[in-house]
Amino acid sequence: ETDSVYKVQEPSVAESISAGADLTLFSGDKLLGGPQCGIILGKKDWIEPLRKNALMRAMRVDKLTLAALEATLEIHLEGKAKEELPIIQMLSEGSQAIKERCERLEQELSARTGGDRINVIACESQIGGGSVPGMNLSSFGLVIRTQKPQQLAKRLRWLNSPIQARVTQNAVLLDLRTVPANRLDLLREGIEIVLNEEVGAREQL
Repeated sequence: ETDSVYKVQEPSVAESISAGADLTLFSGDKLLGGPQCGIILGKKDWIEPLRKNALMRAMRVDKLTLAALEATLEIHLEGKAKEELPIIQMLSEGSQAIKERCERLEQELSARTGGDRINVIACESQIGGGSVPGMNLSSFGLVIRTQKPQQLAKRLRWLNSPIQARVTQNAVLLDLRTVPANRLDLLREGIEIVLNEEVGAREQL
């Protein structure tokens, strides 16, 4: 089973155009997996006034963004979006594959750091606003229980390879939807460093 952002009830771009919308606005990053930008599709009679408006000079994107958008569209046309665009991979991946990565990492960390305060839990990935407001995807993550979760999360962010975690229910949560298999070792090393620092600090007290 594959959990996908495309199951949400928001109309697709194609559906909006087919329904006769004069203008359709959507995100170039979330929906296409490309650069941060906004895209407007519509009828010429409505597009032309936008092009001629004085605000267009302030709102238009630069050549680098256009080049990145062109490359992204070519990937979609070639049917390689899930293989080559990270955000599309993340949004399309099934939760079972994420759970397996979590279980592997939990076993490795428990063996290296000792204790039983690291567990695999079901969670929800927060997609964000814009094109998919309030929409979440089923996922799995690692929860790390600690007396000072905010401090632990801050230390993870301060690593040479920063790790961005969420603090929820007085614990640190790492959603592995955004961590591919080839980055697990780097993630494990960072968590191991911080947990061992915490143990060392307690032993000195």
